[in-house]
Amino acid sequence: MKKPTIITVYSYIALALAVLTLPSIVSACGASHFTFGDSVRDTVKKYDIDTLFAAAPGTVDIPVRGHQICKNIPEGTQGVLVFIDDALVQAKFTLTNDGQQLLSYFESLYGDIKKRGEEDKGDEPKKEKDREYFWADKTAHMVMYATRMQGEERTEYVEISSRAHADKFRALHVEREEALNESLEGEATPAAR
Repeated sequence: MKKPTIITVYSYIALALAVLTLPSIVSACGASHFTFGDSVRDTVKKYDIDTLFAAAPGTVDIPVRGHQICKNIPEGTQGVLVFIDDALVQAKFTLTNDGQQLLSYFESLYGDIKKRGEEDKGDEPKKEKDREYFWADKTAHMVMYATRMQGEERTEYVEISSRAHADKFRALHVEREEALNESLEGEATPAAR
């Protein structure tokens, strides 16, 4: 029997690594799915994305189809990956339908919404027209679910945010508020001053 060459051994190792890492590229959007803090470049490479938008100075939004980054997410789900200062800080998902498919999907990953957070009082979200719920998983994620009704159509929104990057959100909001205040002061008429 012929001994395996070093190239053959490396080929088997590379194949094994490819098989082991493939499911993590497009897997369910559970707690370990998003590597918050990853750079735009690393995320674009990970998900093979080709469209970027600079939403505001210091931020980048990457629009994606839900299935492009999350396995088994309801068909038609649209997503946006949000970066502040070149760090992934949030993933947003939207779906318009006549049910609550996103709620069911994310409850299967993060747990029943009625057992999480401070919103345990009142009706379940399925009985509400417009409602918001927040719950945190056991990692450093915060998950927000909102539903809005317009006629018979329901639009569901889910945001998964990194609690570890909350300071980036605060700094961005303070910066935007200061810029808004400066622009409003500049527009004030002499009589109003």
